Amino acid sequence: LPPPTRQPNTYVFPGGVIESADSSPRWMDLYYECCAPYKHPFSPILDLNQSNCPRLPLYNDIKDTPIAGEIAFRICAIREIFEEAGVLLVRDKQEVEQLVDVLPGSFPPAVKTLPTSALSEWRRRVHDCADEFLTMCKELQCVPDIWSLIEWSDWLTPRNYTNGRYDTIFYLCFCEQQPYSRPDDKEVTDSKWLSPDDAIRRFISGELTLAPPQFGELNILKSFGSAPCLHSYALLSSVQGCRTRFNSVRIRTKDNILLSLTADDDLYPLEGGESSDAVGTLHHPQSPLLRDKVQLRVTSQKFYEYECPSHTADELGAMSNRRSRMELRGKNNFRFVDDVRYTKIMEYVERFSHATKSKL
Repeated sequence: LPPPTRQPNTYVFPGGVIESADSSPRWMDLYYECCAPYKHPFSPILDLNQSNCPRLPLYNDIKDTPIAGEIAFRICAIREIFEEAGVLLVRDKQEVEQLVDVLPGSFPPAVKTLPTSALSEWRRRVHDCADEFLTMCKELQCVPDIWSLIEWSDWLTPRNYTNGRYDTIFYLCFCEQQPYSRPDDKEVTDSKWLSPDDAIRRFISGELTLAPPQFGELNILKSFGSAPCLHSYALLSSVQGCRTRFNSVRIRTKDNILLSLTADDDLYPLEGGESSDAVGTLHHPQSPLLRDKVQLRVTSQKFYEYECPSHTADELGAMSNRRSRMELRGKNNFRFVDDVRYTKIMEYVERFSHATKSKL
C-alpha cells in the first residue's frame, strides 16, 4: 500500500470498504437474468442462515435493499480484487448451472481474462465509480462468482481504537491455477503471490511488512500443510459458521510487550472501568488473573487498553490455560498463538492425512 494510506508500505490481502453499489437492487435483476431458469441463485449461500451456526453481525449492516448482506459483501470482495489486482472472478450465464445447490467454494472460481486495454479501462472506471462494476458485468453478460468464496474469518479492530475501527471479513478462494495479477498503482503499488511460509519468512527477515491480521491468518494457513487439506477444512468450517476472531483488547506487560487478546483467551477482560486504577472483570472463570491476583488496570484514559505491571508476557503465557493472542514484541517481531484453534486444526490435519493415505 502506498502512502498516505492507513498502513503505508505494508502488504495486505486485497480488499476494501463496501459501497452502496455492492448492494444495489439492480444486482438482483442481473443475477436472475443470468441464472434463469434457476429461481434461487443465492440459495447455496443463504441456506447457511437456516442452520444453527452463528452468522456475522456485519451482514446486518446491509439494509433497505433486496440484496442480502452475505451477497453484497461477496460482490464487494470480487469488485475490490478486480480494482486492486486485476483479477476478475465472474461467471458467464452458461457456467451457473453447476453451482446451484452446492456448498460455496466447492468448485474453483471462474477467472475471466480481458484484453489489456479493456482491462485497464474497466479497472479505471470501477475505481472511479463502484457502480461501473455492475455496468461492466452487464456488458460482458456475466455475474460476480459469489459461489467461489468461502467465509473464513472476521477481524474487528481492537476496542481501544476510537478513530477508524473496521469490521473485516476474509474469504478464501481456491484457484486451479495462479491468476495473472497486476497492481493498479493507485491503491496498490506492488503485489506478490506467496506461500504462507515464504510470507512469514520475509516478514521476519524484514524484507516486507505485514499488518497483524495478515500475520495471524498466514500462521493459521501455514498450519494446514497443503491446499487440499485447507480446502476441506474451510468447507466444513463454513457450514459451522464464521465468527469474529479478533474483537481484541490490549494489555501491555511488565516487559513492555503488547498482548492483543481475543475473547477465547483466558486473560481477556470482559469489562473495565474508565478510571486509571480500575480492574477488569475477567471473561474466563479460571483466569490466572483471578487465581493469582495479577494486577490489571486501565491506562491512558482509554477504555479496553490495560497494563499489567506485575508480570512479563512469558510469565502470563506460562500461567494461561487458553491462549488466543497476538504478541507484539517489536518491529517485525510478532507472535501469534491460538491454542483452541490450533488444537482443532491439528486434529483435522491428522484425520485428513490418515484418510488420504488410506485412499492410496
